Amino acid sequence: MDQDVGRCPCGYDKGNVMVSPNAEYGFWGWVLVLIGISAEPKAIKYTCRRCGTTIERTTDPVVLKETRVWG
Repeated sequence: MDQDVGRCPCGYDKGNVMVSPNAEYGFWGWVLVLIGISAEPKAIKYTCRRCGTTIERTTDPVVLKETRVWG
């Protein structure tokens, strides 16, 4: 069985509500976040909340600015 590109084993793509964007920060990014200041992430991983599979990872500056990452 071929897995679709950009989908997890559950069948979700990055636009599905079950897929969450997770920010990756560098050292100083984490320092800013921990003291309550927003920091721009170095990358964003789109991960399925059901199976934990990373569907996509991006470092595109346009996508980093457009994506809201909460928590």
